Formats: sequence, structure tokens, C-alpha cells
Amino acid sequence: MPNLELYEKHIIHDEEYPMRTARNVGGSCGTMVTDHWHEHIEMHFITEGKVEFTIDRQTYTAEPGDLVVINRNELHTASCVEAPYTAYMLLFDVQDLSREIAQKEYRFISIVRKDEEIARLFGRIFREIDDRGAWYRQVCRGLAIELLVHLSRHYVDGTVTLTDADKHKMALKRFNPVVQYMEKHFAEKITVAKLARMLCMSEDHFGHLFREAVGQSPLQFINDIRLRKAANLLETEECSVTEVAAAVGFSDYNHFGRLFRKRYGCTPNQVRRGLFHVFEENETAE
Repeated sequence: MPNLELYEKHIIHDEEYPMRTARNVGGSCGTMVTDHWHEHIEMHFITEGKVEFTIDRQTYTAEPGDLVVINRNELHTASCVEAPYTAYMLLFDVQDLSREIAQKEYRFISIVRKDEEIARLFGRIFREIDDRGAWYRQVCRGLAIELLVHLSRHYVDGTVTLTDADKHKMALKRFNPVVQYMEKHFAEKITVAKLARMLCMSEDHFGHLFREAVGQSPLQFINDIRLRKAANLLETEECSVTEVAAAVGFSDYNHFGRLFRKRYGCTPNQVRRGLFHVFEENETAE
């Protein structure tokens, strides 16, 4: 079997500047990154356009002034839904910035709306990077710590023990081949029995552990993939709704319509006719 790992390894060697920064710019809509996870915290501050992030199967639409936080070991993907877009990105291991904060193992909320202090800090970090004045890297590190403290004071969603975090990491690694298989073969008939055999498990045991690791049942997960692919086709391709349903793996057109309406609050035909855009915050698949 080919390597189907979703794990993305980041190595940051610079102790003086233990983070990665980027200004991400795009002129067209579509997938930016496919499903993956890593052991660093990743943050995106949106300054232009709209970007849809799916984090551990929960979907958020980020607009200018919003901050998206991807905690360590969270499976995530991103797509631009309104172009052009611009976003400031930070990626770091909390322990490299503050061992004291790292010991708390905070899990931050996934999206923060319109916080002026966050906007100020991101603006300063990237002005320092652009200007490259004396000791700008040390200034950026200090601002990143200030950002981390601000999030720790106001936007903590909970805490995770190191043991829990390691368990979650191991579970994600275990299901990487299955998740990647579903992402690549969503249009085919996929059974829980087949997926369970890939990991040498019984169907019941596989279903239980998969839900614990990913946050959805295997059927919900594959339907979530199919619905996202269908939404994209309905808005970008000249296909009938029936053709779209078949193309993404739904053999029952009525079942496809029910799931689509439940997820997006409108019918596939309404999206096909341009009456609705279907990228909404806090989507869940059933």
C-alpha cells in the first residue's frame, strides 16, 4: 500500500525565531490545502476575501478581521470561497515560545471574530517582517508571545493533558490510511466492512474508534466529503443535479437531496441556479 499519511511534519530549527510566518495571497476560489494535521499550532488572520476551514470535521467561514486557530493534532483543510483573499499565517510549537503556557496544554477556540487586539498584534508582526528593522525577529517573537497570552486569557476552549493529546495523535495516525482512502475514492461504493478490513478490525470496533478519533461515524465522514464535492460541482460546473449526485457517489438522488438540504439549508437545484451559496459557518454532516 502506498504511503497515505496525512501527517505533515514541520521542523523549525531557529531558537531565536521559532515560528513560521507567511502572507498567503490567492486570486481564485478553490481548495487551498487538503486534509492533514501536525503537532504545531497554526493561525490564520484573514484580511481579504473569505476562506472556509474544516477543523476536525467542523466547518467555519472566516472573513476579514477573523482569526482561525488550528490546535495541535487537529485534522484540517481549507478552501477559498471568495477571492481574492489575503491571510497572515503563523505556525509554531507553544513550547518554543513559552514552556509555562505549554504546560497548560490549552485548546483554543477555532475561530475568533473581530478582536481588535489580535488585529493589532498580527499587523505589527507583519509590519516588522516587511520593514526588517534591527532585531525584528526578536520583536516578532515577543509579539507572538503576547498573542499567545491574549488567547490564553480570553479564548480557551478547554485543556488537554499530554496523555490525551498523545492518544489523539496516535488515533489520527492509525486512521490516516482510511481517511485518505475515503478522500480519494469518495465516488465509489465504500462500506464500513471494507474500511474495517484495511485496519484488521471488526466493524463495530472500527466504527467506535473512528468516531473517537475523527469526531464522526465513517458514514457521516464519507457523506461529508461527498456533499462538499457536490457543492463545489454545483457552483462551478455545468452539470445537472442528477449528474452531480452520481459523480460524488450517491446512488439515491432523493437521499442526496435530503442530506444536502439538511447540511446547507437549501436544495441542490437552488445552488445550481445560483440562488444560494452554500459555504456557511458551523456546518455539520449527518
